[in-house]
Amino acid sequence: MPISGKYNIIRSRLIGGNYCGSTKILGYFIEEAKEHLETLETGLLELSAVVEDQERLNEMFRAAHSIKGGAAMLGYSSIQKIAHRLEDSFKILRENKITTDQKLESLFLKGYDVLQSLIEKLQGTFGLNPEEANKIVEEAEPFFKELQAYLTKILDNEDSSSNEDVFAQVRALLTEMLSLFQKKANTKSRQSLQKLCGQLGQLFPKVKSWQDLTQTASSAIGNPQHSYATLA
Repeated sequence: MPISGKYNIIRSRLIGGNYCGSTKILGYFIEEAKEHLETLETGLLELSAVVEDQERLNEMFRAAHSIKGGAAMLGYSSIQKIAHRLEDSFKILRENKITTDQKLESLFLKGYDVLQSLIEKLQGTFGLNPEEANKIVEEAEPFFKELQAYLTKILDNEDSSSNEDVFAQVRALLTEMLSLFQKKANTKSRQSLQKLCGQLGQLFPKVKSWQDLTQTASSAIGNPQHSYATLA
């Protein structure tokens, strides 16, 4: 029977109050969790490639989400919390363009190791002791705080680099326009200037004031009654 079908059985038994098959239910959860762990491990070991593949990122997000949901349903709050922290981190990868490095991969793997350890203890002879589980979660918290902080730092750097690139393009286009303004006005040069205005507009497509400015400039340049001396 597919894992999803087994989970439907688990849900129906829990909702119906039938706990006689608790050992079997736990087995279903562990079986599914181990499959999801395999998905996570494979993805994290290939993280630099995975961040370029939206479908694989979605798979990793869903794997963490499924473990979180199953653990919550069965009352294993420690597993739920760790899976949730990983899920939140994968969400950042899904929603942002991020360049990975060895440190980021290492932090993700530390989080994965904690989740794997909890599930292995759950599967062990003595099960998952709540006190031990809570201690593991507490000790793992610095890893996840560092992971979150490092993801934030990467995002800030990516945004900063992106802004610098855009402003460099603005300066280059304005320099090219100034060069054309210094030449004799004719139809061809006016068309070139209008094209440059269009390129400037494309740099900030969602900024209305910028769109208004570049469109107004383009219209003024296209009017032969306006001299270059006046426009510049």
